Amino acid sequence: MGVIVLGPTTWISGSYNAMWETTDSGATWNKVSDATAHWQLCHSPSGALYVGPQQGILKSADGKAWNLIPGFDQQMQGITGDGTNIFAGQQWGASSSRFPKQTPPA
Repeated sequence: MGVIVLGPTTWISGSYNAMWETTDSGATWNKVSDATAHWQLCHSPSGALYVGPQQGILKSADGKAWNLIPGFDQQMQGITGDGTNIFAGQQWGASSSRFPKQTPPA
């Protein structure tokens, strides 16, 4: 389980089969996804957020609603970007992906 800082008092945290959000520095937590999220986050220039859970890659426009991107059905824990592309890779496997931040694969 790890914590991803979205703002001064807003964080998300992954646990087994759930991702949680707090907007009050951890005083309360709300479930925002059933995915097992890891602690790496990628910000898109468009403002979209990407997290690599065990189920694929999650995308959010606001940090509250998260959806799995179609086409990714493997564990993608490592995720980062270079301003143009997102790079995602498996923690225990040899699979990796790269796609433009503005147009993820369908």
